[in-house]
Amino acid sequence: MEQVIEEKNGKRKVVERKLLPCYVFIKMIYTNQIWYYVTSTRGVTGFCGPQGRPIPMKPDEIRKMRLEQPTFDEYAFKVGDTVSVEEGPLKGFLGAIKELNASTQKAKISTTMFGRTTDVEVELIQIKKVDAALPEPSADEE
Repeated sequence: MEQVIEEKNGKRKVVERKLLPCYVFIKMIYTNQIWYYVTSTRGVTGFCGPQGRPIPMKPDEIRKMRLEQPTFDEYAFKVGDTVSVEEGPLKGFLGAIKELNASTQKAKISTTMFGRTTDVEVELIQIKKVDAALPEPSADEE
């Protein structure tokens, strides 16, 4: 499910909508016995994959589709790290982490937009650690 803002009669309302209707994702250890149980369940037509057999998803695919909620411990970020934004409206921007919030799974990063340093809040799932440090702004840029 994903949360979407809908506008009706001039009022905005947050509603939940199915991300991939008619699909069910199952995290399982694949055996012939489990394959039989799943395919014999009423309403299940089969698996997506060659000859109707399931294909395991890559961790990167699971992350991008947000099928699992990652824990804060899985991220190796700390304040001061240089990160790049991998998805969302700020895709391609570089920034330095200023704050980390474990409860909301978000980070506040300082990035340069239109020649000015701006603090933006992004989800941890949207950023990736970069090894190189950000260049310091020169005196004539400020």
